[in-house]
Amino acid sequence: MRVRTVMRVHTVGVLTLFCAGFALAEVALATHNNLRIDLFYDKRFAQPVGARPADGGAGRAQPGEEWDGTAPPPDPLAVTGSGDLREFTVSSRFNTVEVSATISWSPGAGALAYDLDLFIDRQDAAGNWVQVGSGTNGQLAADGDATETAAVASPPPGLYRTRVVNFLSTETAYHGTLGFTSGKKGGKPSRGRVTEDRPDVAGGSQAHAIYFVPSDAVDQTLDTNGVLEDSVQAMNVWLESQTGRHIRLDTYSDRGEMRLDISFVRGELTVAEYAATGDAFTTVTDELEARGWNADPSQKRYYVYYEGPAESANICGTAFVNTLGTSFAQWSVVWLGASPGCGARDFGTPETGPGMSESILLHESTHNEGLVRPESIHHCWAFPFHLCSAAAGAALETLDPEAIDLMFPFVTYPLRDKLLDPGNDDYYAHPFPTRDLFDSPYWEE
Repeated sequence: MRVRTVMRVHTVGVLTLFCAGFALAEVALATHNNLRIDLFYDKRFAQPVGARPADGGAGRAQPGEEWDGTAPPPDPLAVTGSGDLREFTVSSRFNTVEVSATISWSPGAGALAYDLDLFIDRQDAAGNWVQVGSGTNGQLAADGDATETAAVASPPPGLYRTRVVNFLSTETAYHGTLGFTSGKKGGKPSRGRVTEDRPDVAGGSQAHAIYFVPSDAVDQTLDTNGVLEDSVQAMNVWLESQTGRHIRLDTYSDRGEMRLDISFVRGELTVAEYAATGDAFTTVTDELEARGWNADPSQKRYYVYYEGPAESANICGTAFVNTLGTSFAQWSVVWLGASPGCGARDFGTPETGPGMSESILLHESTHNEGLVRPESIHHCWAFPFHLCSAAAGAALETLDPEAIDLMFPFVTYPLRDKLLDPGNDDYYAHPFPTRDLFDSPYWEE
């Protein structure tokens, strides 16, 4: 165990969320000092997400595909239900707003019977194929071109297939193309980049997003390419589905449209210099406070997306926690340069659902609320301020029922596959006389 003293309010502890692992390096309990909790990545436990584009895939389209196929014999009454099948994947690495398939073929001699139909199916969670797109124009007696197109708007990432059915065509050979249209995950705010907190347009406690880029790091424009805006919105959509409520966000009016207020900060140190301090979290947040990001913690919470790793690449996210549960902490950091196993760049959208990045952020934001309390039924004593079922807190996540909970101590699943206190017996809408996330001033209907 390592103990590191940092200059912070005495009742605030430091929690660091790591990729799923097995080693406890530091314990987050605070009296007069802040102690960090370090959990190390182990690929056996965390759900793999793979590498993600540095800019979140904004504006870049998934590569298209081409193929040649042969339709089955004519089946106008759909007796056999046969079709020429070809599977493809809509990748989560891109923000695909539409996928379209087109087939073309020769109408043949006389052009009297050349009717092929095209369908797009998606495989659901149960492994069943569900039709999601179709192209069924008539091509009989020279009526219509020998081509069909099927499209799917806002396709969730996953496994798909094209299905070419021969309604009534003497020609069976066809050529197929598959195209992916990319969107910019929310679009670029028309007022562009700002380096300060815009004036608030609404009252109440609210969360403000900051895109923090060290002096030598590559600026991926996540504050203006729409990625972070969509990411935070995806988190709130998930919260609505879980609770009917969401976190109040700091917004601004862009010609009448309310947009997420995101500030850009270029750091004073290099990536290596922040890491060399041995406590990049405290160094970054101290710098931000000194540069004016110092609102009352009960009124403003800062969501910091840091363009680099912490002092260890296996740290996924970090937060301050009020260990007494009597006030609010202020800082939540997502380390975008963390190990790919963390999934810190696995950004979601309102259409595709929240990913690993949103799981990290909301986990840390909940720590800012002073949660999970040691009095909670499933409090994880081996990993304070988290939940687990095993008394030792070291069961494999696949065996621990609490692994699905947002506040499990390891990064395990994308937020879309997580639950928020499903039994309402630990930290949200629970019946006990301890701090409850339901009562947070940062939440609203």
